Amino acid sequence: MKRPIVLVHGYSDRGKTYEAWKRVLTGEGGYEAGGIHICSYESLVNEINIDDIAEGFESILASRGIGPGDEFDAIVHSTGMLVIRAWLTRYGSQNRRRLKHLIGLAPATFGSPLAHKGRSFLGAIFKSNRRLGPDFMETGDQVLDALELGSRFTWDLAHRDLLADPPVYGPDARTPYPFILCGADGYTGLASVVNSPGTDGTVRWAGAAFDTYKFTLDLTEEATAAKSTEKPRLPVPVYLIEGVNHGTIASDPTATKELVLAALSVDRADDFRAWCATAEAKTRAARTAAAPWQQFILKVSDERGCGVSDYHLEFFTKDENRRLNEEFDIDVHPYSTDKSFRAFHVNYAKVKPFQEKKLCVRALTHTGTGYATYVGRGASRHWSAEIDLPSNFFYPFTTSLVEIKLNREVSDIIRWDR
Repeated sequence: MKRPIVLVHGYSDRGKTYEAWKRVLTGEGGYEAGGIHICSYESLVNEINIDDIAEGFESILASRGIGPGDEFDAIVHSTGMLVIRAWLTRYGSQNRRRLKHLIGLAPATFGSPLAHKGRSFLGAIFKSNRRLGPDFMETGDQVLDALELGSRFTWDLAHRDLLADPPVYGPDARTPYPFILCGADGYTGLASVVNSPGTDGTVRWAGAAFDTYKFTLDLTEEATAAKSTEKPRLPVPVYLIEGVNHGTIASDPTATKELVLAALSVDRADDFRAWCATAEAKTRAARTAAAPWQQFILKVSDERGCGVSDYHLEFFTKDENRRLNEEFDIDVHPYSTDKSFRAFHVNYAKVKPFQEKKLCVRALTHTGTGYATYVGRGASRHWSAEIDLPSNFFYPFTTSLVEIKLNREVSDIIRWDR
């Protein structure tokens, strides 16, 4: 018998979006209707957060007879990916054994460029809760906060699963098999006003994939020891589907059903590799035609772990001293709740010519007072907060997490009175 399959929708949506997928699964997929579970959750209530929804998800599984020892598969759309990832990391390693296949349809793995707009007046008009009661006209502030680019929630969640040791996802049966599909096109008609480069209309291609690097640029060390450290990339790319956008990938299975049904039949590492090869071949044209954007999520903090909110980064070639900020400053979003986090969206085609050169980043910071400053530290003197970047810093269609650590130095704030 086939495992139960659970379908989880995205922000401001309802489970009815998946009706077409249910017909595909019961038809071509050979699933019994009773084994397909489409859930709906509250995303437009300001007091509810992603972790609340993940806890509720655990409860409804039991109500459908999917207990702690039972295996199941999941198809998730957009914010549904954050819900299932929060559930996976909340309840320990046992959930990694329960969930066998995780299929992400345009997942908001690292949020959405539209999220910070959702809490605006226009967001309340177009996306708010319309049911009369205490939650009327609410837009789900805490869910949108988690979805905002560069949010602390997605930063912390990535450390719990994408960068975890041992991995939460992988190419064998010890973890859920992960599959990521995303539309190569934006919205059409009036909705096209929200389209932005490198997206399916709502999520960034680079922010959907699981293959994430973490770089730590530590400037609190001695000058001779200042270094970058990194955690390896999880080899789970995003596969782009022609003719599909963020909405149609969930409502119309036509272009993706073959790959999804094949993914659900993967049971061994060899099967997973074969599926990836097939998916790469089928989506190569769409990936080739798409601009190769890369996303960076930066966090800058001092040696005490406190965030540095007022900073500017200069990227340049060390030998030629050519600044690359024109490429890096195309699309920068400071996380509104904590501006020590920022998201950069970079067109890899613009920086690729410099990939083989020695690249550096310099942090220019300001504390707002003459009594404190942020610096790099040398053996006997202070030095500019500058460090070489690793050669694999650039990689298209991915999100890289970059943590920069600086020294906060104070002077003249305390002295002896006569």
